[in-house]
Amino acid sequence: MSFIEPLFHLLAGHLDRIRRNHGLEHATIHLLSQRFPGVFLAGHSDTQGFWLFGQVPLEAVAQAAQEALERLRRERLPLVVLAATVALIFSQPVGMWLQERLTTSGDPGGLEIVEVIPSQRGQLPTYRVLTRG
Repeated sequence: MSFIEPLFHLLAGHLDRIRRNHGLEHATIHLLSQRFPGVFLAGHSDTQGFWLFGQVPLEAVAQAAQEALERLRRERLPLVVLAATVALIFSQPVGMWLQERLTTSGDPGGLEIVEVIPSQRGQLPTYRVLTRG
């Protein structure tokens, strides 16, 4: 057994949570991109949820996140999330492998949206989407 295996098992819970949040982040950005074409959107996921950066209204972020979660639960968005992920990192084979296998999950499990908190990073509106589960 390599030293990586026990470390992986130790971090598996955190990794799974980040992967589910990352899948929700990608699905949310996908829906917002359809509603606000041409608007720069970016995100960053962690164990508590994800950050979303972009010039969109708070209500739109909250609605898109909830709709994305519902669609992921109904298994209608996983292919869209995968396609968006592949398109974003197409030119980076290692990044694509990591996205597909380690950092993104189309299965939200028991994930719930707790709150969407608006913020500001310079001129860029920022939203903290908190999750649990």
